[in-house]
Amino acid sequence: MRATGEFESEREGARSRTPTTQIARPWERASYQRIWLRLASCDWRTLAVVPAEDDMPTYDVANLIMMLGASHGESIGVLDFRDVRTKRALDAIRAAESQLDPSERVVFAARSIRENLATIPLGRATDCAILCVSIGSTSMDFAAETIEQIGKDRFIGSILVRPSFNKDKNRPVTPSERRLEARC
Repeated sequence: MRATGEFESEREGARSRTPTTQIARPWERASYQRIWLRLASCDWRTLAVVPAEDDMPTYDVANLIMMLGASHGESIGVLDFRDVRTKRALDAIRAAESQLDPSERVVFAARSIRENLATIPLGRATDCAILCVSIGSTSMDFAAETIEQIGKDRFIGSILVRPSFNKDKNRPVTPSERRLEARC
């Protein structure tokens, strides 16, 4: 009988604990896991993170994808392709691919096609691409142009990124306010 009483008090203590709403590892969020599940459903070794507008945090998105993959046991690297010149684009891609082991993957962070034309050959040369868009600031015409220039068949989905600045309060969006969401 005493054991039951101890058990009951442990159960009551467990019920009275307040569940934590903040996850210690942000890549464990359900919306981030959906991104990884979509990416894992495709066969790729090279992935381009392509923004549909200027000044989008593609390097942050690429690092998130790397962390998501690593949390699932994948070997993934990130390469900052944002400042590669057009004439060096294919050489840079080949060099990166030659350094990969067969089980490794690499994610390329790119600039918009208006900021850096090297994004076009990058998107065409990688196995697939993800389009980064922001509701309320990304021009649909520019997103369509980006898809057309790289090729619709290259894109496996899109990621919604909050804008870098909070338009209502005219201040930078903090990392805790920035959310990514997969759309396929």
